[in-house]
Amino acid sequence: MNPVEKMNELQRRVDAVNHSVMKKREQLMKPTKKQMEISVLVSTGGSIVFLIVAGVVYFVYHLHLQAASCTAIAGLLLLNAGIMKNKKSKS
Repeated sequence: MNPVEKMNELQRRVDAVNHSVMKKREQLMKPTKKQMEISVLVSTGGSIVFLIVAGVVYFVYHLHLQAASCTAIAGLLLLNAGIMKNKKSKS
């Protein structure tokens, strides 16, 4: 083998390894269905906790702005859970 053929052979092997590594990386980056379910449950549970805190803050301490902030956070968590659930059902 001359040096050019050796270089081409080496480049072909490097490309094959890079391809397999990139394929494995793509697989690892996608969450599994179980991970998606856990994320949805955690987000939903967190929103419920924030809604309870908002109720306590509003009715016990009469702090309207803080209760509204907790409610907004709960709404965002529920929105996040809905988006994740939608992604889970499409995949």
